[in-house]
Amino acid sequence: MFAAEFTDRDGIGGYGVWEPVAAEIVAEVAYRTPGFTGWQQERWFTHCRDAGEFLGRVGKKELLAYGPEAIRAIKEEIEFDGATWDDYFKSLDKDGEPTGYLFRCRHCGQFGGYSDFT
Repeated sequence: MFAAEFTDRDGIGGYGVWEPVAAEIVAEVAYRTPGFTGWQQERWFTHCRDAGEFLGRVGKKELLAYGPEAIRAIKEEIEFDGATWDDYFKSLDKDGEPTGYLFRCRHCGQFGGYSDFT
């Protein structure tokens, strides 16, 4: 009715980082799927030619519960290694910052996501 966007259309697919999806899927997420609030501009994980399922905000504790594949998704996106990653991972907080945003592919189950902070 008001053509309001819940998620920036360009952020669906992570501004070109993740797989492109059809215009109908972009419209479904942008205009008909409630979004979430992030510290910076939100992004929506895409995989298997579809939008991923948003699992929620995550910190270290939540990522450990989801397991190593979820941790790897956040680590690959931030591109930190060694002590830098270890310190960053320890500081991840779903209610603070930095915060992770975790998704799962609705077809193959692969995790995707990112993290950000102010």
